[in-house]
Amino acid sequence: MQGIAYTVEGIVRQARHITVPVYQALKLDKLESIVMFNQGLNAIASSRLTGSYLPEQKVHGRDTETDHIIELMTNEMFDGLKVLSIVGNGGLGKTTLAQAVFKDSRIRSHFELQMWICVSDNFDPVRIIHEMLDYFSEDRHKGITNFNKLQEILEENLESKRFLLVLDDVWDIADKWHKLLAPLDCNQAAGSFILVTTRNLSVAQAIDSVDLIRLDALRESDFWLLFKSYACGDEKYHMHRRLEAIGREIAKKLKGYPLAAKTVGALLRKNLTAQHWNRVLRDEEWKSLQNSNGIMPALKLSYDRLPCHLQECFFYCSLFPKGYKFDEAELVQMWISQGFVCTRKPSKRMEETGSEYLADLVNYGFFQYERNVMHYSDTTNGYDGYYVMHDLMHDLACLVSANECVTLDVSEPKEILPGTRHLSIICYSYSCDDPLLVEKIEKILYKVRSVRKLRTLILIGICKGCYLRFFQSIFGEAQRLRLVLLKYVNHCHDGTCADLSASVCNFLNPHHLRYLNLGVPNIGAKPQDMSKYYNLEVLGIGDMVDSSKLSNLVNLRHLIADEKVHSAIAGVGKMTSLQELQNFKVQKTAGFDIAQIKFMNELALLRISQLENVESGKEARQAMLINKTHLNTLSLSWGDSCILNGLSAQAADVLEALQPHQNLKHLQIIGYMGLTSPSWLARNPTVDSLQTLHLQNCREWILFPSMDMLSSLKKLKLVKMLNATEVCIPSLEVLVLNQMPKLEICTSFCTTELASSLRVLVIKSCHSLKDLTLFWDYHNLEVEQSIRFPSLSELTVMDCPRLVWSFPPNRGYPNEVKEMGSFPSLFKLTIYDCPNVTVACPIVNIPYVSIKGSSQALEIYKSDAELELSSAELQMLDDKILAFCNRKHRTIRIRNCPRLISVSFEAFSQLTSLSEMIIEDCPNFLQEHVMSDADNECDAATKRFVLPCLDCLDIRRCGISGKWISQMLSHAHSMFGLHLAHCPNVKLLLIICPLEEEESWSLASSSGLLDAAAVTPEECVFKFPTGVCSSLRSLHISNCPDLLLGQRHGGFAAFKSLQVLEIRRCPRLVSSIFQEQNSHHRLPLSLEELDIDHLPAEVFLGDDDMSSLRTLAIWDSPKLKSLQLHSSCAMSEVPTSRETKWKSSLGSNHVRVGRHLERVEREEEAGLQSLQALTFGNCPNLLHVPVDLHSLPCLEDLTIIDCPAISRLPEKGLPASLQLLWIYKCSEQLNEQCRMAVTEKLEVDIDGNYVNRLQT
Repeated sequence: MQGIAYTVEGIVRQARHITVPVYQALKLDKLESIVMFNQGLNAIASSRLTGSYLPEQKVHGRDTETDHIIELMTNEMFDGLKVLSIVGNGGLGKTTLAQAVFKDSRIRSHFELQMWICVSDNFDPVRIIHEMLDYFSEDRHKGITNFNKLQEILEENLESKRFLLVLDDVWDIADKWHKLLAPLDCNQAAGSFILVTTRNLSVAQAIDSVDLIRLDALRESDFWLLFKSYACGDEKYHMHRRLEAIGREIAKKLKGYPLAAKTVGALLRKNLTAQHWNRVLRDEEWKSLQNSNGIMPALKLSYDRLPCHLQECFFYCSLFPKGYKFDEAELVQMWISQGFVCTRKPSKRMEETGSEYLADLVNYGFFQYERNVMHYSDTTNGYDGYYVMHDLMHDLACLVSANECVTLDVSEPKEILPGTRHLSIICYSYSCDDPLLVEKIEKILYKVRSVRKLRTLILIGICKGCYLRFFQSIFGEAQRLRLVLLKYVNHCHDGTCADLSASVCNFLNPHHLRYLNLGVPNIGAKPQDMSKYYNLEVLGIGDMVDSSKLSNLVNLRHLIADEKVHSAIAGVGKMTSLQELQNFKVQKTAGFDIAQIKFMNELALLRISQLENVESGKEARQAMLINKTHLNTLSLSWGDSCILNGLSAQAADVLEALQPHQNLKHLQIIGYMGLTSPSWLARNPTVDSLQTLHLQNCREWILFPSMDMLSSLKKLKLVKMLNATEVCIPSLEVLVLNQMPKLEICTSFCTTELASSLRVLVIKSCHSLKDLTLFWDYHNLEVEQSIRFPSLSELTVMDCPRLVWSFPPNRGYPNEVKEMGSFPSLFKLTIYDCPNVTVACPIVNIPYVSIKGSSQALEIYKSDAELELSSAELQMLDDKILAFCNRKHRTIRIRNCPRLISVSFEAFSQLTSLSEMIIEDCPNFLQEHVMSDADNECDAATKRFVLPCLDCLDIRRCGISGKWISQMLSHAHSMFGLHLAHCPNVKLLLIICPLEEEESWSLASSSGLLDAAAVTPEECVFKFPTGVCSSLRSLHISNCPDLLLGQRHGGFAAFKSLQVLEIRRCPRLVSSIFQEQNSHHRLPLSLEELDIDHLPAEVFLGDDDMSSLRTLAIWDSPKLKSLQLHSSCAMSEVPTSRETKWKSSLGSNHVRVGRHLERVEREEEAGLQSLQALTFGNCPNLLHVPVDLHSLPCLEDLTIIDCPAISRLPEKGLPASLQLLWIYKCSEQLNEQCRMAVTEKLEVDIDGNYVNRLQT
């Protein structure tokens, strides 16, 4: 019966596309919605009934949004009725946020009347007005059904009242919004607001919101508190470490959705045990649709309301892994290949309709569009962007597509249902070589009876030779495939990609296939004959195709291949369905003449090169570009031979004859040698839809087109226009001027419009440009206009040595406009190699700033969280420089400032959020002898130097004195990390225990150390404050050869929380730690990792010192003779070797024994019962591996590197638990023994080559 059901479902799905016209004519889509509603949506919708009262006592993670909404609503600048929208997916907390705003005391005192209406899926103005009137009295409106009368009553009741109306959970407004708004707009009171919550972005856009609040997932820290409050009943509940670890793993899977936290919290709260929580984590019960109040039913409610065609498009995307970045064109083409896209108008392309489908799914919240604002793309005429599906939306897609779509992860194979129509196989490098997994997958696929019914086959990840069998045998039966996609398999370099591509081409049935994308470079592959795939609509085949026969693919719409493939297609004119021709090289041979393009009227993108081979305008007219109504992007290019042969007149005739259709949007002209513009681009241009104009290397072109006549122009790019001296700019969004050495003047004839529309400005290598009059020639602007460039997001000025300019510009500006308010949207500022350009005022609101080679001789890089400064001339880091930093910056990096001497402590103290400070390569920074003249002033300043959030300080290659470091840390509330390297003016380290006086310190009794301490200047003493001693977790000290330790009551043992200690190339410091008189309590009891070198001859690390030790690394210790580790049962890593750390694929737990160690004490073996990995590296004098190695019950990895004296394995054998034996640069005798040790369980690698069991 189940098989019959699947068959019927398939027939219905196919019939649906045939009956689309009837379906639409009878308006069955509306009937379907009604049926769906009656079949179950009523029950779910009723559970969504909301009110203004908060069910939770505290709203987590929405303080910023709450304050922003309240500030807008209580702002007196608004007059009349305004609308605010909160948009987000189900379960993100839109209603909770609206409730928090509604109940806030600031809102209650500001509005005379507050009303809350739960709209849900039925936006009925009559019902909504009735519910609004309930806030007054039922007497006047009860029983009234006349809409006009209801409007009149509402207007009377609201007269002169400032009100707040919340419309919660609005799904669709259709054409009813203005009917509701009419009586509300008549209210004379200023400052009334409507707050709308909706899942649908198009709703928020249609109601003309003054602001749109897009809710995202909660931040990790806020979500954890919310999760704890639901799971444990209190956000302050103290969990056991194991329970917390499981809880955090569950919380990570919920991706910041508050409703998910509530759903899962209810499951976890039943039993606060690790066993129960592990079961919930394993079974992922929150994904169930059974709980009507859970996250999945809330998301599925949105899915159920989608039209059928959007449901298909959505669930098809479950074939791709979580986090996959969808390209719009690729995704739409896949939908088309499956028949999901149906266009209503014959003149409208399916690609356009598919793009509308994707836009609808974005509006409904199923996809999110991500724009890479850091990278502007010339090829796409905008910022690179992609679409992503939230992880929970992906889970929903997997749920609703389970009967048709299967994603097979080779690391976790699962059974495939008989009804599967679409299959994707995901294999990454960590699993693709596992023969057991390959065998398991083969067995699963052999059991599938529906292989021959597959419509989709997708392979994502590394493709190795082991998978060839899948395609050659199993999927040879899949004769109904419509789509085959190999994604990211180009990462393989073993030649199997080429074999795979050939195999795919051999087994595929050409009759049904519509989409084939092999997506590989196919190095070494033989060109494939694709001429038999005559029904193909999309072909992506790299460069392994026989181009001579491609012209037979008359139905091909998209060819995804190298440009050289496009340019090598003889007789391409037969491919009349093709929409992109990346490079048509005009040649004087048959099949490559420009007349080939004549009947290719479906082209949307066309690039023609080698136009010097077109001899006349008459020949050029044969291309008939003017008839190509779909042509969106056109590139016309001449080669260098045109320049050498002086063919300017011929080029002008050809360009004139290549007049495109008026619908053209993007035009690129390269290498044109004419003097003037063609008539269709001149005074009365016919391309009035043109949005992008790119002129490059047109050396003689001086008189540019009349750009003021190009009313739709948004982007202008001029590159290598060598003779241009003046440019007049129209209103644009993007302006790029690059390599224009004679350009002197850049003006605009519509400055007001340009100021408001410009988004990206890039000026590079314009060596004669002196002024940017674009920024100050504003004679017609009103003084009171305070925002000049409201849309500018990227500004780049590079290699303009004569440009005299300040940012923000101050010439001709009124005083009140010289603030950064002139550039409120500026996201990225780059100024390079412009010595006469100055940055005149703070730019704290710009997230990304990079400045170098300007008049300040200062390089600046600034992101949202980090500020980096570098300068060869800077001497004082004062408030003018620190003005580039805002109070939200968490990291400041000062590097490569050789002349930097001092810093404004008072300015630094304003950085209240600063948590990390990194100072590198500043040899004169805060040296005591340099600062001595200002001691009194600086001492007073440092008392005000308070960085309450500072938890990490990193100082490298600096002349800073120990005294100054002490002063900088004296006000730190707590510190987690400290790193000192190459600090020659730090000579004595004092660790002050919490209860001891500073004067009570002493050195070890060694006379040499005492003599050194006696002559240590006070300014070279670094005193650890008490607060730092109790909170520090990580301490790294390196390359301080003169540094000594002054200690009392345990020295480093004073660090009660220290977990990681690294001391490298500080021999005197290590020597002062390991003194005979101080053999106990030298190290903190909390220490987990110790990385140290230059140990003395004998070292004893006892129980008191190393009870928590997990990792011990000992490097470069020429004096070390004996290392004793007593009962260090917690220890899992004991390395000793040279400077270079050997890195391998081993686990995280290692023991390493180094070059100068002569023997391994028996005590070491006794404390290594938990050891998982053991490494001996660079030990030329080590003769034997420990005899009792077999007694280590947990050892899995044994590595021996560069130990030529070891000739054999232990006589008692290897541990039964051993899985990997890695030998490198060792004796041949040891190599031979290791070859003999290979078993089915034990893998052996000798000098980088695995030993095959058959070889032994």
